[in-house]
Amino acid sequence: LALLVGVLGEHHIYSNEFSSTVLPAVVDTVLPSWVTTGLGILAALCDDLKNGYVSNFKALVAAEVFTDLLAQADYLIEQGYKMPAAAVCGALLENGLRQIAALKKITVKASDDLSALNQKCSQANVYSRLTHKKIQVWTDVRNKADHGQSTEYTDDDVRGMLSGVRSSVSDHLR
Repeated sequence: LALLVGVLGEHHIYSNEFSSTVLPAVVDTVLPSWVTTGLGILAALCDDLKNGYVSNFKALVAAEVFTDLLAQADYLIEQGYKMPAAAVCGALLENGLRQIAALKKITVKASDDLSALNQKCSQANVYSRLTHKKIQVWTDVRNKADHGQSTEYTDDDVRGMLSGVRSSVSDHLR
C-alpha cells in the first residue's frame, strides 16, 4: 500500500482498491482470492508503468532527486563550501537541460556539455535570450568550480546560480 500511495497517491483507484480489498484481508484472515486481487493490482500497476500510462512517476522521482541535491548544494554554500556547491548545482543544471530537451523533443548527444545544451534549448526557443545568458553565466561558475578556480567567482555567484537553477529548471520542466 505504501508503494501504491507513494507512486500514485492515496486517491488513485489502485491505491483505493488495494486498501479496501487487500489490506483488511491481511489484518483478518488471508484468502487466496485476496492474494490474487493484490497481485492483480500490482501487475496492473507494473503494466501501466511499462506502457507509460503513469508518466508522472519518473517525473516525481526526478523532482525528488533534484530537490534533495539542491538542498545539499544550499547546505554546502551555507557551510562555506562554494566549490562543491557550484559543482553540484552545475550538474543539476546540465541534467535539467537534458530533461527539458527530451521533453521538447530536442536532439542532444550524450557528449553535449552544458554550453551545447544551453545553445540547443535556446535555438529551439525553449526560453528567452535573457535566460540563455543567465545559463551561460551559471555555466561559467560551474566550469570555474570544476577547474579549481575558486577566486574567479564568489559565494554570492553560487547563491545566485542556485536560485536561478531552482526556478528556471522547474519552470521549463512543466
